[in-house]
Amino acid sequence: MSPERLRSLAGLLRDIGSPAMIIGGLAVSVHGRPRTTLDADVTISLDIGELPRVVAAASRCGFTPRIEDPEPFVRRTRVLPLRRVEDGWDVDLVFAGSPYELEAIGRARSVAIGGSDLPVISPEDLLIHKILAGRPRDVEDAASVVLRQGDRLDRRMVLGVLSELASFLADDDLRRRAEEVLASDADV
Repeated sequence: MSPERLRSLAGLLRDIGSPAMIIGGLAVSVHGRPRTTLDADVTISLDIGELPRVVAAASRCGFTPRIEDPEPFVRRTRVLPLRRVEDGWDVDLVFAGSPYELEAIGRARSVAIGGSDLPVISPEDLLIHKILAGRPRDVEDAASVVLRQGDRLDRRMVLGVLSELASFLADDDLRRRAEEVLASDADV
């Protein structure tokens, strides 16, 4: 990802002025195996009622919504899809919707990426996100985080949060997936 794009993302987050965290492929590149990603995914700590302010900040920073009328879409999905006007680069802003997401934003760390300081999800929370998503690519990403982070990971925290979420979601398979991914450092 180009330093210019990362600077524009940092500027957007500064202009929005809300706590946030980089998630997705860019975060995997920081905490796991570096991989190509064509977009950026960011969770922000704002109520959807702040959407007009976020759209105005995006416009000032050279981004425009990728959909004609974003409000109904954001209310339904909690995601504001943006595109950088200059080069068509996509950024998805996710409006945090759960206490867990707000806690995860609080644990995000500022990381220098391409010359810009960006708030990046913690390795533990990235694992939780990826295990919850559960797609093959997400499981690969999670395994790469486990391998790269090794003993620095707070495995107890990851299993604790995922156990709570498994109970809440009635997903008996979630804890098993978490245990398999956390054991993957021997297999990757």
